[in-house]
Amino acid sequence: MATESEIVYNILNLHSGGRLSDDFVPSYNQVAFMLRYVRAMLIRRDLDQNWHLHPDYSQDLGCIPLVKVDKAECCEIDLDCDILRTEVKLPKFLRLKTRLAITYVGSIDKQNAFDIILPQRAPYIKYSKYTSKVPRVYYLNGYIYVPDNHDLVAINVRGILEDPKDANGFLCGDEPCYLPSSEYPLPADMIQPLTELILSKEMAYMLRTAPDSENDSHININPQR
Repeated sequence: MATESEIVYNILNLHSGGRLSDDFVPSYNQVAFMLRYVRAMLIRRDLDQNWHLHPDYSQDLGCIPLVKVDKAECCEIDLDCDILRTEVKLPKFLRLKTRLAITYVGSIDKQNAFDIILPQRAPYIKYSKYTSKVPRVYYLNGYIYVPDNHDLVAINVRGILEDPKDANGFLCGDEPCYLPSSEYPLPADMIQPLTELILSKEMAYMLRTAPDSENDSHININPQR
């Protein structure tokens, strides 16, 4: 597989080398931005059609500590009732057809997955006759909450992130979960259609809307009309 920089520079090289005019070459950051939203679109389209979650889509966020917070979480109101919540806010996950792309929440040994429920179902868990002891969690306002298991100290979370770089703020072992040298979370066979889409759509549109009327290899920011 490839890193983000390898994919971006490949797109930039194809763009400048495959055209008669290389007057307009977008910046690295601009292509990286395109890369993120085209990747999101391709993954969403693939999962809507196939319902098969390719393991290369997901990223691990390591062991995330839990803290006790009051259920109200209001500065001026205390319900005197604690609930466990992830210590830090989680990155934004990709929006799928029926849910967010959180692919695993569970024990830090990655062996025991917890059920993800809607927040409004949490008060009724203890009344379930057969599954009241099954660990359940819910996602709300960027945090994972654990309603009824106060013995946990940390959980492991995996998912498809909107921006893969957001995993950089989480530790997997002794290193950040995402580095510039990390493999980009996309299967190798999807890099070619992603590259084609960026070159044929976004970059083609940019070339049409940014003329070089002076023929000096510089785009006119405010061309005279």
